[in-house]
Amino acid sequence: GPCGLCSEAMLLSYTVFIFVFSSNQSMVAGEWIYGDPDPKSFAYLCFFFGLNSYFDKKFMRSSFLLGVACSFHVLVGGYLSLLYFGMKLIQTKKLAFKETGVYLLGAALGVYAVVNELTIGSNHSLDLIYILMRVPHHVVPEWKLHGWIFEYIIYNLIFIFCYRTTKSQFVKSLILFPLLGNIFWIAGLVFHHSGHPEFLKYYLFRVTDTLFPFTAFLLISLSIDRYLNYSKKVAATLTSLFLVICCYQFTVRFSHFSISDKKYGDVYSWIRENTPKEANFLINPAFSNFYVDAERGVLATYKNFPQLKNYFLESIERLEFASQVKLDRGLALNRDLLKEGYENRDPVLNFSNYKKYDIGYVMSDKLISSEHFLLVYQGKNAYVYQVLP
Repeated sequence: GPCGLCSEAMLLSYTVFIFVFSSNQSMVAGEWIYGDPDPKSFAYLCFFFGLNSYFDKKFMRSSFLLGVACSFHVLVGGYLSLLYFGMKLIQTKKLAFKETGVYLLGAALGVYAVVNELTIGSNHSLDLIYILMRVPHHVVPEWKLHGWIFEYIIYNLIFIFCYRTTKSQFVKSLILFPLLGNIFWIAGLVFHHSGHPEFLKYYLFRVTDTLFPFTAFLLISLSIDRYLNYSKKVAATLTSLFLVICCYQFTVRFSHFSISDKKYGDVYSWIRENTPKEANFLINPAFSNFYVDAERGVLATYKNFPQLKNYFLESIERLEFASQVKLDRGLALNRDLLKEGYENRDPVLNFSNYKKYDIGYVMSDKLISSEHFLLVYQGKNAYVYQVLP
């Protein structure tokens, strides 16, 4: 390509990147690009193709693909688009009108979603759902648990050094993506420490967090490309390896989705075959896929919440009943705390809530000795009890 990075080297970097970071390929935010048929996976895919088009100087196609990325996922595509046009403005000192129009054409669905949200609004309580409870690790940097600050500094020092020493304008363009993304990082840290966590619902860390290792892989591939002479056989081999890895990841993901926890597979099978379909279960709230594996309703889990504020607050109350742990509304939910609380809960405490929430069955790892609970199934690693009046 024009930047000195051939398509085989690009493919090598993509392959290694996906293989190494297929689940959590970032420093802090637990972001992933590939693994599930998720909208952001397609957004990143459009970004990858758009980046290749940019390197080949096909700017119209590149702009359109960035727009399509925004249609798939407003935040992921939107941040990548801001970085793309920021980089292009720095490199060329101008933005072509036609490219902007083509971008808006590709981003039509994303633009519609944003306008609809701003004009009509919604009942979603995103501040509560995404920041305090459901996936706090995606929006709040866990620097107390990870040495991310050292990785962050090293990445930036390497990128700055490469940017100042390289003569390739395309390599400079590539490096500008993570460097400009520092704006989002700094903004996220400021909001987090200034007492305004509600702004973190916009995922200020996740996209840039992913671009750091991704750009590093591309730079490594560029260095390799200078010393290796790629052939059609190498390209075919890399393509085959890429497809094998993709198929493997999908196979693993979908098998995981069908029975998420092999430990309780026999229990889930018994529940599906021997309990009423409308039955509601009290389970360990740390289990997130019971309703898929057992195909029955649950009182509450740590990850799945209704998207309305009133019902969301009730979900917190349900979690408190299930775990018998008082939850702080102002702190991120601790999954391990819920798990430990459930394992040590008193099953007869606040027994009236079983009727209140129409709980017909309880799944537990421990034996329950009470006249209110009838053991109906003993699995390899868990027991199922029917709740008696």
